[in-house]
Amino acid sequence: MKKSLLALAALAAAVLIPAPASAASAVDVTVTPGGLTAPVSAPWGRVSIRVTAHDPEGAWPGLVRLKPGVALGDYLDDLTRAFADGPDALAAAREVEADVTAYGGPALRDGDTGTLTADLSRGVYHLIDYKDVGRPGLAARVRELRVGGTRASASVDASGLVLIHDTPSGARFAAPARLPAGRPFAVVNLSGQMNEAILMPLRDGFGGAEVQAFFTDMRTSPYPFAGTPQGSVVLSPGRALSVDVPLAPGRYALVSWAHDHETGAFHTAQGMWAVVEVA
Repeated sequence: MKKSLLALAALAAAVLIPAPASAASAVDVTVTPGGLTAPVSAPWGRVSIRVTAHDPEGAWPGLVRLKPGVALGDYLDDLTRAFADGPDALAAAREVEADVTAYGGPALRDGDTGTLTADLSRGVYHLIDYKDVGRPGLAARVRELRVGGTRASASVDASGLVLIHDTPSGARFAAPARLPAGRPFAVVNLSGQMNEAILMPLRDGFGGAEVQAFFTDMRTSPYPFAGTPQGSVVLSPGRALSVDVPLAPGRYALVSWAHDHETGAFHTAQGMWAVVEVA
């Protein structure tokens, strides 16, 4: 327990403690139906990646770094198989975990701007819009981002902490009951698998029980959501970020659309959800 608390403190410090602002700390990315427009380089250190979505389908951009010896094409093949829900989807999802470190990213609606802030070391990263997975030409739509040069120190003022952690019954969220509208929040993944922190606006009269029922059986359970995903896409174990997305006031379900790599079920179907008020 003590080790876990120390790990949490160290990770949370990376995204919760404000740092002096730097003019070189922000990187601007645009998502359109034609793909991602992004710079080829970025500073290292605490970097903010600011994404604007101009796509009727929204945007689910994520930042990843290939592990040594892994080719981009191999990762994209594994990712495509994992998204396909075929007979080898679970094995492919485990391969994805071994292929990359995922740093998260802002899930956005059309017209929104959101920001990912994280500590990045020098090296080569890739930006991918996860909604493009399974579509032709995926590799051509991925953008390489070389991180180096001067050190950045993006300012962070997160309003709350969402913790993803393991329990004997599966991964769970530890989250505040309320998040201030218009403010970033931190996400720390202390679980053993890649996971998301996605906020879905709830329909009137719907709560956590209806959310879990939907993820357990999507064919027969009523759809509990009144809008599209916002929050952070997949984040690797041991990573932390601050995410800033324009959440309107209201009740949201905090969920993960990722599957448990051992059971094949949605993490949310296994009890990984929380109801959060944004005000």
